[in-house]
Amino acid sequence: MRNFYRCFIAITLIVCSYSVQAQSFSANDTSKSYLIRPLQIFDGKEMLRNTWILVKGNMIKAVGAPGSFNFPANCVIIDMPNQTLMPGLIDGFTHLFLHPFTEASWENQVLKEPKAERVLRAAANARTTLMAGFTTIRDMGTMGADFEDVGLQRSIEKNVIAGPRLLIATRGLVASGNYNSADFAAQDDAPKLAAEADGKDGILKEVRTQIGAGANVIFAYGETNPVKGASVSATYTSEELKLMVEVAKGAQRQVAVDANNPEAVTRAVNAGIGYIMHANNCGDNELRLMKLRGTCVYPALATNELVAQSISPWKRGIDRDPAIISKKKAFIDNAVKQGVTIGFGSDAGGIVVHGKNYLELEFMADYGMSNIDVLKAATSGNADLFDMSSKIGRVRQGLLADLIAVDGDPSKDVSKIEQIRFVMKDGVIYKNDLNK
Repeated sequence: MRNFYRCFIAITLIVCSYSVQAQSFSANDTSKSYLIRPLQIFDGKEMLRNTWILVKGNMIKAVGAPGSFNFPANCVIIDMPNQTLMPGLIDGFTHLFLHPFTEASWENQVLKEPKAERVLRAAANARTTLMAGFTTIRDMGTMGADFEDVGLQRSIEKNVIAGPRLLIATRGLVASGNYNSADFAAQDDAPKLAAEADGKDGILKEVRTQIGAGANVIFAYGETNPVKGASVSATYTSEELKLMVEVAKGAQRQVAVDANNPEAVTRAVNAGIGYIMHANNCGDNELRLMKLRGTCVYPALATNELVAQSISPWKRGIDRDPAIISKKKAFIDNAVKQGVTIGFGSDAGGIVVHGKNYLELEFMADYGMSNIDVLKAATSGNADLFDMSSKIGRVRQGLLADLIAVDGDPSKDVSKIEQIRFVMKDGVIYKNDLNK
């Protein structure tokens, strides 16, 4: 009992500390007007010079050349003489409920960490992500923490804690017998990485349950778990995947599938699923199909890079690329040539550390995408894909005031994104290091 009270008090103190921080942010008078005068602006599509921005409340009220619009005499002026102002970054593939596998394997996180700890870690990860310039993220499942992302999302919306705008997938879906802990493989009540759902009745019930609980997107694992040592194969049938799409579409939700196996990817694309995560083992046939069906791929390049570095003494740029890297470089090269939509999603969580989501942008550029296309993918591109272009993703009058600033010109050097100097979300300033 004594340990229980100690745990309760510790959790209360942590939550209170976040609450105090959030109150200081919300104490920013949102009735204030801000006139922002940057060196240049990346507006989500192109670079603009000699352009100012007026923010009032949580909205961008005006964008234009000096003298082209009026502003209140008492507005707060924010000068950025050496900075590029941009829309807040949008990450389409994260895992807030995971922390580095170097600290604990995903099995140990699911099996041994109390749910309260996992929620608190997710809250800390959310704050770190916001401070790194990511004002909106799509989080793909709680990894065994049930519907706790719903509470996290609402806590951010209520300013209880600081974090990005969240699009959530709640529990996620998986075919029976997959992505559960090998330590508890024979137990029906073993903790699962996602909710098991099979066949028409099972999928109907689970998709509807997740949507009812608050899922903004339906996320499914389309293949067997590679960590079990067996060859990876497709799990969900085409009919099951089509049913997910049908139910989700009726509720105006999108569907994403995590898959590397070509057959699993082919089934998902043919079923009308809009997003494929990873696609490591896919080639020209799958890319042609994605282009034909308008499917977007989130390749998670940073995950591949970090995995390759962990399993061999490979030195990037010096040694010959291992197969996992050379194959993915060819995949991206072909995807660019064929005009397949490549989305920005860092897969931050167990392998990519939260707050270093920017690594994916750097690898996208390194693998052959132009810097401008990379910046578009992380701003207007994801906003368009998520049907949120009327709210976020661009520096435009009438959109939400989600704005960040970096030193220099990220269209010439994407790594400038590593050093975020200014973060505003919904018109509230969360970070201002412009004078440092």
